[in-house]
Amino acid sequence: NMLWNMHFVHFLDDCEESTVEVTLQDVLVFFTGCDCKPTGFYNQIPKLTFLRGSNDTLATATTCELNLRLPVCYTDYDQFKERMTLSFKGHGGFGLIDTNDTYHVFSITK
Repeated sequence: NMLWNMHFVHFLDDCEESTVEVTLQDVLVFFTGCDCKPTGFYNQIPKLTFLRGSNDTLATATTCELNLRLPVCYTDYDQFKERMTLSFKGHGGFGLIDTNDTYHVFSITK
């Protein structure tokens, strides 16, 4: 089922059209750690990994490797959108996600 792939494309369209509170710049910061086009990554190809069989329900990123990992456990777009919004807007910087004023480590590695 490629529904989760379409969810991500739909989510990026919503970001571009400003119909969600996440901007494309928010996605870039989460994915790369930079708020503008990153320099020094010219020889790296960004990777998008869909996490089949994983218990992860939020997006994670390995900024040094330019790898964005997305859960595939959502069949409902609204639920996917809610979790991606939490992922891309709720992080407190490298390795942190803010939920109810408590910081939890999520998967950012070197």
